[in-house]
Amino acid sequence: MKKIFINTVIIAALLVAADLMVGLVAKKLITNLPDSTILESDIVQSMQNKQADILILGSSKAKHSFVPQLFTDSLHLSAYNAGCDGHDVIYASLVLESWLERCQPKIVVLGLWNSMLDGSWRANSVNDCKTLYQATAEEIGAGIAHLLDQFKAQNRFDTILLLSPIHLGGHVYEADYDPGFSDWSVPLSQALEPVYERIARQYGVSFLKASDY
Repeated sequence: MKKIFINTVIIAALLVAADLMVGLVAKKLITNLPDSTILESDIVQSMQNKQADILILGSSKAKHSFVPQLFTDSLHLSAYNAGCDGHDVIYASLVLESWLERCQPKIVVLGLWNSMLDGSWRANSVNDCKTLYQATAEEIGAGIAHLLDQFKAQNRFDTILLLSPIHLGGHVYEADYDPGFSDWSVPLSQALEPVYERIARQYGVSFLKASDY
């Protein structure tokens, strides 16, 4: 019995040691993933390695619309585009948190686009108004407030503009558009406007209704 117990302890210790070793090797491999244009590399570089004076956040539109070199040429500051295909403000928040742990960007550009709410990302996209998430306007607003908390904590931004999204079209959830939405997604997109406006007043930031334009 004693021998069985000792062998069990040895096997358990070997398994734990092997698990730790695999974890360390995997972390090193991921952290040292070569800087390239593939999605996985972009995510690793954004979350682990990159530092710059200007941080650009957003979805694929931010990734492919904002050219860091133009910011550098105009403002004489280093810039990095951490926009990521198929991702939204949740991912942007995670990237911002990781950056603030290792550096202090002077400017943060957050690209929020109408397509995040108008269905053009189709069913495979991430969108707070989609049926999958069952989110309320208050819950979505809480995510915006969390981002504002991060910006305010830095006390480095002279002007912050909070833009409420346009309203979803009445047929956005139909098969020809994006069945990832449902009939309640439309009033949900409309309900975001007063929630965002209240949050803007609460945080003392500027506010604009995209639905007015």
